[in-house]
Amino acid sequence: MNWRTALRTLLVIFCVFLASSQSKYIIGNLITKEEWHFLARFCFLSGEDKNLLGSVDYNFTFPASFEGMELYFYFDDQWNDVYKTDKTCKEKVSVLRPDYFQIVQLSEKYPWSGCKRHNKSGYVYFHCQGTRNFRSFRPRWWFITIGHCQPKNSNGINLSYELHLTNGAEGQYFFRELSADQFTILEVDIAFLIFFGIITCVAVVFSAMLRSRQLYHSTYKMFIVSLVAYNGYFFFICIHYGRYVQTGMEERECKVVAYVCQAFSVLTFQLLLILLGKGYTITRGQISHAGSIKIAIFMTVYVFVYAGIFLWETEFFDPGLVLYRYESPPGYGLIVMRIIGWLWFCFAIFTTVKHHIEKLQFYIFFFFTFTLWFWASGITFVVAINAVPWHLREKIVNGVEIAIDFIAHLIFLILTSPLLFNKIFPFHIRTTQIVPCDTDSSLGVDTEIQSIQLSTVSSSYLLGQGPNMANLFITSNTVTAKVPNEDLPDNNLTRPVMPLPSVPSPPPSYNTLFQARTHNSADN
Repeated sequence: MNWRTALRTLLVIFCVFLASSQSKYIIGNLITKEEWHFLARFCFLSGEDKNLLGSVDYNFTFPASFEGMELYFYFDDQWNDVYKTDKTCKEKVSVLRPDYFQIVQLSEKYPWSGCKRHNKSGYVYFHCQGTRNFRSFRPRWWFITIGHCQPKNSNGINLSYELHLTNGAEGQYFFRELSADQFTILEVDIAFLIFFGIITCVAVVFSAMLRSRQLYHSTYKMFIVSLVAYNGYFFFICIHYGRYVQTGMEERECKVVAYVCQAFSVLTFQLLLILLGKGYTITRGQISHAGSIKIAIFMTVYVFVYAGIFLWETEFFDPGLVLYRYESPPGYGLIVMRIIGWLWFCFAIFTTVKHHIEKLQFYIFFFFTFTLWFWASGITFVVAINAVPWHLREKIVNGVEIAIDFIAHLIFLILTSPLLFNKIFPFHIRTTQIVPCDTDSSLGVDTEIQSIQLSTVSSSYLLGQGPNMANLFITSNTVTAKVPNEDLPDNNLTRPVMPLPSVPSPPPSYNTLFQARTHNSADN
């Protein structure tokens, strides 16, 4: 049994609770003054495999006064010449090839169209029902439109329609109801659901090990949250596609929840990388008040950009132009936000390494690895737009996107592994401690040691200035100095040396701190 057969077997088990197989219908009512209107698109396979022959079953009902309407089938090479152009209805029809059977006249004058006149209590209407098969030398997008181009009839279009678009014969459950650009998406999503589930379990085991050593920092908790959210994405998107291949109908609610989970995971992971770049929980135990505000603003804008994508899909998405969700202004904005996040990530790492050169080995690997993650979505988008054929775009972009996110999470898991072989383990500060985050170059001492007591109180309610935003990113309330310890890979743990009092007290003098720091260095 190969991997694809195994995945399909798992899918059958996963979908046993779903409804029985039904026909896929695009159902709607169209009343418009326009003479030409887009209905649906679908990517049909080539005619090489008879078991995967593409077809469309149509079922139309319309008043007799609208007799003469026509059904048009445009393939992708013709579509850009007619859609969203200033051409008249007849000019748009002129690009079609009648010998390719791209025009279906909806009239009883053409028996092969399947149209019959009916009279029900004085109401005269037409009912047209038929099937068209698609054969081509390669997989193609086909765009289905309805038109009423006869000059004598200026009353537009009035139509109730049902379209059943399929790829494959009965029993081809993993292909029949899917457009060719969606093939293998379900199998890939199930595979990564399993992979993400495995690394989530490993991350939970590592978190228990870190907790026992008082090293379970908030940044690692954010990593766990990101993994859980991504698992939620795969769970709901598999339900969506599972029902889709069984019933041919989208589970819109599951799809939206899945994309929300994915967006939340990406936002959390990006915030995590920026915080680690700033040295949070690695070289410092808190983020400054100004830094916290900047992070809050940046993440708020990011959330609005993602919300714009969802709103665009709901209200402005044009399936005649856009083939996947990032081909839209909010999608471009998302790429810009990712680049801005990367620039901030770079600056944060540069500043941290400048003051804590002992972390250079960790941050070199950290920078180059996750720089690729920041740039991956933009590169994937550009390549997809310019080099990937239409009929492959959605499934390739989907596979590459989740594969990159999986690799990034896997590398982070390995990088933060508490196992002894990890020589660049980043966390050396216990969760009951914090370390200095700024250095006074003139004195050679850590200025945060002597200022943390005042900074903790100065922005508190005691002074009537409201809560300190920086407290959102505080690890603990004690100050530490480094001491040797054999429990971690690089023997670099810390112990508390100066607990914070509950009320403000005068900071120690610089000379006292400098003497204590010199004494500790001599001991080590």
